[in-house]
Amino acid sequence: MLHGTPGSRLGVHPDEGDLRRLGVCLITYDRPGYGLSDPKHGRTVADAAADVELIADHYGYDRFLVVGRSGGGPHALACAALLPSRVAGVASLLGLAPFDAEGLDWFDGMNDANREEYGAALRGRSALSTRIYPEVVAIRANPGHLVDRLATEAPLRRPARCCETPTIARSSSRTSPKQSATAWTAGSRTPSRSSGPGGSASNGSAPRR
Repeated sequence: MLHGTPGSRLGVHPDEGDLRRLGVCLITYDRPGYGLSDPKHGRTVADAAADVELIADHYGYDRFLVVGRSGGGPHALACAALLPSRVAGVASLLGLAPFDAEGLDWFDGMNDANREEYGAALRGRSALSTRIYPEVVAIRANPGHLVDRLATEAPLRRPARCCETPTIARSSSRTSPKQSATAWTAGSRTPSRSSGPGGSASNGSAPRR
C-alpha cells in the first residue's frame, strides 16, 4: 500500500483482523522524506515501480497487488504499468484524475486547501515550497493541527480512526521541516499529463508487514 501526500507507513489501513481472515499480507513503507525515509531529490512517480519491486523481492513475492491512497494512487498505477508481469491487480483509492482529460475541470470539487496547493504547483516548485513550508512547520510543532485542518475541510467525512492522525502526522514530520517540505513538494508538483501533481516512492525505511 502506497500512502498519500503527505503521509507515512503508519497511515490508516485495513483492519488487521480482516487482513488475517482474508490471508492478506499488507506491506507499506515511507516515501522519501517522510517518516524514517531519507529524501531522494529528482525522483519521479515512475520511481515507485523499482522501489516496490525491491521490497517485493526482499519478501519473496513474485506476484502481488498494489493499492495507492490519494497521492499514492499515481504511484500504484506506475507499478502496474511498469511491472506488468508482477502486478496482479491495482487500485487507486481517492486518486488523482488525468490532468488533461477531455471535458474535465480538474479542480472541480476540491477543497480550498487543495486548490491552493495544486495552484501553487502550477506556478512552479518555488511557489509550492513557499505554500507548503509553513504547514509542515505547524504539523511538526503540533501534529493535532492536521486533524483540526482535515476536520474543518471535510467535517462530514472525518475519518472514523482520526484519533490515529496525530501519530501519523508526527511520524510523517519526524525529520526536519525542510526535509518534509521537500517530500511534500515532490508529491504535489506541477501537474503531468497522466495524473496531475504527483510524487514518487523510495525504499527508505523498513516496510510494515
